[in-house]
Amino acid sequence: MKNDELYRRIKQQRKNKDSRDIVPYLNYLQKNRRSERLLKNVRRSIKDKASLKEALIQFIIADVTAFEVYFRDLFHASFTFCLDEREFFTKCEKLVDKKFDFQDLVIISYDQIELCDIIIEHQKFQNLSNLDKIFSTVIKENFFNSLNNREFEIKSSEHDKHPIIFKLEPNWYKNLDEYLRLRHNLTHDFNPKLKINPERIDELHGIMSDVIIAADIVFREEVFVPNVINRRGKRQQKQNQRKIK
Repeated sequence: MKNDELYRRIKQQRKNKDSRDIVPYLNYLQKNRRSERLLKNVRRSIKDKASLKEALIQFIIADVTAFEVYFRDLFHASFTFCLDEREFFTKCEKLVDKKFDFQDLVIISYDQIELCDIIIEHQKFQNLSNLDKIFSTVIKENFFNSLNNREFEIKSSEHDKHPIIFKLEPNWYKNLDEYLRLRHNLTHDFNPKLKINPERIDELHGIMSDVIIAADIVFREEVFVPNVINRRGKRQQKQNQRKIK
């Protein structure tokens, strides 16, 4: 069948996702800390320049992979919290240019493949323009523009009286795009003579981390929390209607 490879990838992705935490940011944070710790230990214990360069290359690849996985999981979480699935998928229709026949529908039903999984498998989550298109569909406004000139608040707990306030630096999009392109080149078209500046990589890594924190705050405030509140309200409304009957 023409879509066999698609279903195989979806099943593998489902297995991988089930092994991760349900919260996308926690997965990213855990992977991020492990990569940082490994690179720090390598820098401390190894002096060979070629080995240090290779360690840095592997760090970049792992770092951007964690970025990609975070946004894949974020899209899936957005679907889970979406109240009006029909409206949501109607808007997502333009993200997938593929036809499915009756045999496909049988497999999709039998294997309990979600429409969300099919959409995800047709997206590039390491491409900024595509990410903007995908998540602008979810939040109903331009996703990346919503991150510009906005103050983000980080609290250690709900009762934190001194939260950290930060903004993304003005050139974050350009710098992040540079980092994603570098990872792509290192993975798919490696140049052994390419010079990599460790200080620049540390800077780009920090910018990527800030963007993920900002994106997570936007989705928590504008998608997840409002939908949880709406679901509770609808649940309470149904309970009240039962009592009246």
